[in-house]
Amino acid sequence: MVVSARRVTLILIVAVLFLSAASLAARFLMYMWGSEGLLAFLPVFNVGEDANIPTWYSSFTLLVCSVLLGVIAVAKRAQGERYALHWGFLCAVFLFMSIDEVATIHEHMGPVFNSVFESVGIRTGGVFYFTWVIPAAVFVVIVGLGYVRFLAALPRSTGVLFVVAGALFVVGALGFEMLSARLISFYGENWSYGADYIPNTTKIAVALQSSVEETLEMLGVVVFIYALMSYVSSYVRDVTVVVRTEK
Repeated sequence: MVVSARRVTLILIVAVLFLSAASLAARFLMYMWGSEGLLAFLPVFNVGEDANIPTWYSSFTLLVCSVLLGVIAVAKRAQGERYALHWGFLCAVFLFMSIDEVATIHEHMGPVFNSVFESVGIRTGGVFYFTWVIPAAVFVVIVGLGYVRFLAALPRSTGVLFVVAGALFVVGALGFEMLSARLISFYGENWSYGADYIPNTTKIAVALQSSVEETLEMLGVVVFIYALMSYVSSYVRDVTVVVRTEK
C-alpha cells in the first residue's frame, strides 16, 4: 500500500480547520444559550476542554508521530547509523504526549509543582499560574540544545520542517497557555465562560485565544507528520517486521 504524505497532510489540515471552526461555533452557542438540554453535546467540540473529539484527534496524531519516529529509530539502529538514540528518545516523548493528552498528566502534576515551588519560597501566578509550564519550558530548552547537532545533520528541508513544527507547537502549548493562565489568575480558578461578572469581550478573547492555541498545536503536529513521512520515504531503507510465535 502506498501512502501519500501530501494527501495525508491535506486531510489532517482539513480536520484541524474543521475542529477549530466547530469549537468556535460551539463556544458561541454556549455563550448565547448555554450547554444544557438539546445543546448538551456542544462541549464535545470545545478545544479548550478535555475528553472530547479534539482531544481524541490530538492524542491520535501524536501517537502517529511516535509510531513514525519508532520506525525511523529501529531502522537507524539496524543500519548502525548515528543518532538512533535521538530518534528513539523523540519516539518516547511523543508517546508520553499522546498519553498525556487523554490522561492530562501535566494538569494533575500542577499541585505537585505548586508545593515544590512554595517549599523553596517561589510564589507563582499570572502567566505562571499553571506551574507545569515552568518545568516544561526548561525541558524544551534542554532538548532544543541537545538536538542542535541532530537537526544540523538532517537534510535541510527536514530540519527546517522540524523547527517550524516545533515552533508552532511550543508557541501554542506554552505561549498561549501562559496567556490563558494570566486571565484565569486574574478572574479566579473557578470562573466559567458563562459567568455574568466576566465582560463579553473577555469571553470572546478567551475563546479565540484557546482556539488559536490548540490550532497552532495541531498544525505543528501536522507539519511534523509530513516531515517524518517525507523523511521515511526518502532516507529510510525498507524495514521488514517479522512476527513469530515461539513454541
